[in-house]
Amino acid sequence: MKRFCLVFLMIMVSCVPRASIQYNFDLIGEKQASDLPVEFQAELNSMDITVGKGTAYRYAGTDDRAFLVAADRFYLENPGFCPLFENAFRYIPDRAIFMTIAAKGLEIRLFVYDRSDLPRLEFAYFQGVAKKKLATSPCRIANMTF
Repeated sequence: MKRFCLVFLMIMVSCVPRASIQYNFDLIGEKQASDLPVEFQAELNSMDITVGKGTAYRYAGTDDRAFLVAADRFYLENPGFCPLFENAFRYIPDRAIFMTIAAKGLEIRLFVYDRSDLPRLEFAYFQGVAKKKLATSPCRIANMTF
């Protein structure tokens, strides 16, 4: 009977939806395009993308899934925005800083994140505009609710 109860308890715990875990993203503040790493600024300029203001957050917890929640939140807050067909995902390897570029028409959204100290995470969402419409990939479907 104890074995049955233990197995039952393990099954129940494993079935708890991920969304029930609360992620406390601390607001760091507003960011400017000039706050982006120089490497990203050069790439965005070469794609004729002008970046406006952004909002930065920090996660100081210990849950490895916080990055997934931040990525899902990016798409949930920007419905209809899809990653670019080419050059959507950029990174600076020696600094573990990444950027996702998503578009809807001429509107651009950026998700810039620092994965150098996982599970802790710093990230920002930026808005921008492109001079011409950029091809996009099929949209990612967010798999979490918070």
